[in-house]
Amino acid sequence: MKKLFAAFLFVPSVAFAAPEVLERFLNDTQAYQADFVQRTVDEAGEVTAVSSGSMALKRGEGMGQFRWQYQEPWEQLIIGDGQDLWQYDADLEQATKRPMQESLAGTPAELLVGGMLLQDWNISQDEVWLTMKPKDNDLPFQSIALRFEGENLAGMKLLDQFDQTTHVVFDHIDTQPAFAANTFVFNAPEGTEIIGAEDDF
Repeated sequence: MKKLFAAFLFVPSVAFAAPEVLERFLNDTQAYQADFVQRTVDEAGEVTAVSSGSMALKRGEGMGQFRWQYQEPWEQLIIGDGQDLWQYDADLEQATKRPMQESLAGTPAELLVGGMLLQDWNISQDEVWLTMKPKDNDLPFQSIALRFEGENLAGMKLLDQFDQTTHVVFDHIDTQPAFAANTFVFNAPEGTEIIGAEDDF
């Protein structure tokens, strides 16, 4: 299955001195919707993939929900409904279903929808980026960097274990969106092959 940024978009409370802008974002932003452009660069600095689409997230009690939809260069949809993580590839007519919590461990999506323990990360901040490095080297990312404009999350920079860097820029940000009832529900199109939790991506 094609993979772009399937490890995405859980913090009920912040129990230590996290940077104020991150603390406010995690505690005060209960919903978030934006368009995005994503660019992946390899260790030599060569651009290996460019994609774009839209995303949405909603926090609540327990694990939140999110939707990450690629529109270019091909159609792919990732939905976390609070219990399961669905990844749908339109070209392959195939969907994969996995338990959401274990699938998102150590990813930006776990941070954004609210289940990541910040005390498991070393956090630093400069004039542009707030950088989180995991204390556990077994996680999928070496670092997750966040860029804020005011109170809004405007960009992310993700360094994976293969020294690839994924840059994500958000635009048309809405922190008070009116979500449709089916925003975080995956409805498989007719003819879709469903691969269960026992299969890996």
